[in-house]
Amino acid sequence: MPIQPVPAAPATVPFPGLNEKAAGTYNAAAFAWGNQMPAYAEGMKALGDNAFNNATEAKASADIAATKASESVVAADVAVIAAQTAVNSPGSMATSATSLPLASGDKVFVLVEADKDFAVGQFLVVSSLANPTVNYMTGRVKAYDKLGKTLTVGNVTPSGGGTHADWSIAVGVGPSSVPRVAYDSRATLRTMAPVQSASVIVSGLGLFTFDQGSTEIDDDETCFATGTGRWLLEAASMDVVDGWFKFQLDQLLSMPITLFGSARSVLVNVGATQNVVAATAVCYGASVGDRVLVTPPGPLQYGAGCWGAVTAPDLVTVYINNPSAANVGTNVAGIFRFIVFKESV
Repeated sequence: MPIQPVPAAPATVPFPGLNEKAAGTYNAAAFAWGNQMPAYAEGMKALGDNAFNNATEAKASADIAATKASESVVAADVAVIAAQTAVNSPGSMATSATSLPLASGDKVFVLVEADKDFAVGQFLVVSSLANPTVNYMTGRVKAYDKLGKTLTVGNVTPSGGGTHADWSIAVGVGPSSVPRVAYDSRATLRTMAPVQSASVIVSGLGLFTFDQGSTEIDDDETCFATGTGRWLLEAASMDVVDGWFKFQLDQLLSMPITLFGSARSVLVNVGATQNVVAATAVCYGASVGDRVLVTPPGPLQYGAGCWGAVTAPDLVTVYINNPSAANVGTNVAGIFRFIVFKESV
């Protein structure tokens, strides 16, 4: 059980004094004192039990704390060993106590650890452990001697300042090393001697990769031929995409937009020489002045015809015109379908 509060001490009646014999109250006081003993004993036992239980809980908590502390020490030791192992193992991290200034130019470090796996060309971040976010330099591996534990870093770009001797060296992610060729110099791709899957960016065209043995036709845009293979366009630039599709897009945008709809007429007939409204319908996007073509549910009698107009924004009105001297009743009721031609958007 958890540690409990200490119970209150049991109340007690004072033991009678000898002076109470003369007063004649001794026997009564002695009886009262003796009569309280069972309750007093229970109260004292409760105090003892509480002290024992709390002591037991305190010891258990202390044992747990000691165990956790021991586990923390072990974990800390493991972390230290793991960190040291990571630095000492072959890989992409190392340290150096070589005193060097933060400045441009090649830098030669004598590493604390041996047998690392640094390779020429790798991008490195070299930081001063005292203030790594301020004092650091970047560059690429220029030379590495595993036996001599010397590492030469070239193309150094420094940040911060001062001279330091607490270097942490790690492989990082450097800027893109893909070469870029100006559009007007794209012919130089044909004189290169690239390896398989090499990449190059041609401004205005996009990213090209080299395919040895390819026999694609050199079109001076998506393919450039060399003596051993072809540079093939892998990812086109937006300039190329625009050039490819601009004509089609212009044609599509120049075409009139058509809106479709229908209107229901409930007319019974159209009187002689009458031009009446047959129906109206909502057509979103229609504007006053747009042309409207209407077809009736079926042939109209006596040379009657139907036509339509956009009479208000988004509203198409369908008319029936009867030029004859007879009433027209056939196909004046029903669904009239229409097309709205928008000349411009």
